[in-house]
Amino acid sequence: MNCVELFAGAGGAALGIEAAGFTHLALCEWDKDACATLRAAGLGPVLEGDVREQDWDQFRGQVDMLWSSFPCTPWSMAAADRKDAANDERNMWPATMDTVDDCSPAWFIAENVCGLTHHNGDCEQDPKDNPLDCPGCYFNRVIVAGLRDRFDWVEVWKLNAVDYGSAQRRGRIFMVAGPHYVKRPTATNCDPRLRLLTVTGMSPWRTMHDVIGVDVMEPSIAVCATEYKGARHMGNADMDRTPMRASDQLWRATGRRRLEIEECALLQDFPVDHPFQGGKTSRYKQVGNAVPPSLAQAVAAAVYSMSARPSFSGNSSKGSGSSTSTSTSPSTGSASGSGSTS
Repeated sequence: MNCVELFAGAGGAALGIEAAGFTHLALCEWDKDACATLRAAGLGPVLEGDVREQDWDQFRGQVDMLWSSFPCTPWSMAAADRKDAANDERNMWPATMDTVDDCSPAWFIAENVCGLTHHNGDCEQDPKDNPLDCPGCYFNRVIVAGLRDRFDWVEVWKLNAVDYGSAQRRGRIFMVAGPHYVKRPTATNCDPRLRLLTVTGMSPWRTMHDVIGVDVMEPSIAVCATEYKGARHMGNADMDRTPMRASDQLWRATGRRRLEIEECALLQDFPVDHPFQGGKTSRYKQVGNAVPPSLAQAVAAAVYSMSARPSFSGNSSKGSGSSTSTSTSPSTGSASGSGSTS
């Protein structure tokens, strides 16, 4: 089965997608350093440029799965103005749907932060209100509704990377759509304090100590794109404050201010030799913005394992049996996890 990937970044999702069995027809990314990383890693073909300016019609009827890691910045709980997120120029959901319409894929997967599903504090969730004024309303009434118009089956999975082999708590939502039901991926790892470990034979969560050798016997919080700035909270008075970056955990345990790029990449579950290109700040950002390959593989494999190439072209046979539901990680009970970027 083949795949077209949008907003491919440095290749975290691509590594997982290909490990699941898919072959890329194209990876689209406009950051030149990230494109150089993709090429250096042997991933491609790479379409360097704006998603909105590509000729997607050339792939119509040929695409088994389209993956979009559309930008998360407008939807993050840390965003300056979430009320206007849908109108933010970085909102690439419309571009994603335009590409779906042009390519007509059989399957679709999109990944984003959990904050996309959260309503603003003053939102009354009134169907008469403008859905552009609240991320949660936009998610339900524009994103999910648009997918239901195009695919027979739609489901939203709230997953955490720590449950699939990554050594960090990184909660994300995945919008999965296609011609029929696909079972949500089974977690492979869990909190070692839970009975699931002995009952199911799952592996314990991987820790910062396991992966980068520092004296932190728990997973990191989500590695973010601003790790190059180092720990935010370094005074004695800050010890009780919630860590904001993985580097905060490092400082508390070791007194070292900043995780190295290679350490961030290992916490993100990249191969040790992944060839990140560009300057130091660019490489930090590429790592922090990536989808952990192990998480992408679990999601892509769920679709790959339960879907033969359809007998119809694309999603043109949309029926009336569309359904939508949300499921969460079994061991965390939540997609956000402790300290996840959302």
